[in-house]
Amino acid sequence: MLYQITEFRYITFFFIYSFLGWIFESVYVSIKSGRWINRGFLKGPVLPIYGSGAVMMLVVSEPFSDNLILTYLAGVVGATLLELISGMAIEAIFKVRYWDYSYQKINYKGYICLSSSIAWGFFTIGMTRWLHPAVILLVSMVPHEAGDILFAAVAILFDVDLVVSVREATDLRNLLIHMESVRHEMQLLKKRADVIMAVMDDDLKEMKTHSAAAFHLGDLRSALEFQFEHMKERIPLLKEIPEEQMEEFEELQARFALIKNNIHGIIVRNSENMRKRLRANPTMVSKKYSISLDILRHRLKEEEKRISDRL
Repeated sequence: MLYQITEFRYITFFFIYSFLGWIFESVYVSIKSGRWINRGFLKGPVLPIYGSGAVMMLVVSEPFSDNLILTYLAGVVGATLLELISGMAIEAIFKVRYWDYSYQKINYKGYICLSSSIAWGFFTIGMTRWLHPAVILLVSMVPHEAGDILFAAVAILFDVDLVVSVREATDLRNLLIHMESVRHEMQLLKKRADVIMAVMDDDLKEMKTHSAAAFHLGDLRSALEFQFEHMKERIPLLKEIPEEQMEEFEELQARFALIKNNIHGIIVRNSENMRKRLRANPTMVSKKYSISLDILRHRLKEEEKRISDRL
């Protein structure tokens, strides 16, 4: 049987513990959220971080199998390093974190924390002493041919799932980057609109002064819509408006409408995949694109509400 070969045996353990980790994580997060959540980076019932962590724990603790303290320490160090490296790599590639320990008292940049590291050590002991012997017994009960077929099927499904999920995670990253670019462009539009308002009329300038400060895309959109509507109402009442001001005002309106429609279209086209990815990872955060991520969540909720209202 394939699992009798060392490499395939550890890959088998990786799949098993990825599945067990998915069960634990999905049930835990679902209970906290009050609804079922298919947790994880992949679509299928696996969490690779748990499978990788379990295999790593087995490898690093094996030389110390007779020493409980060294087994514990090996698990703490090995799992913590894996979590740190995985978290940093995922954020560097996809611009988001799928877990975040920033709320913990003792943590390192949100990637790892003391409480989790302590737990990893106890989990290593529990797994090597009790859980893993049961897993070995279970695997040994599977007939050779059936085991080989099952292994091949799981491996193929995992590879397909990984390719699709990486593509979706990349789409989310690209969407956040685009939204951040749009947010910056809207900030520039608002500054230009503020200047035109100040030049046109004191009443417009006063309105702008008392309007709420806008710092993210949603507020900027609302602020710009409010400004343009107010300016259109005031323009007919003003005696003289420089032609260049009117041309710039019309240009700003056209550019704003184009940007708004562009970002709306992108979110709608990607809404289903993005909604599933965000729902499966409710703790997802992004240090660089936090505002755009919050806006995306808000827009997807708005889209869901519009769809439900039509039904």
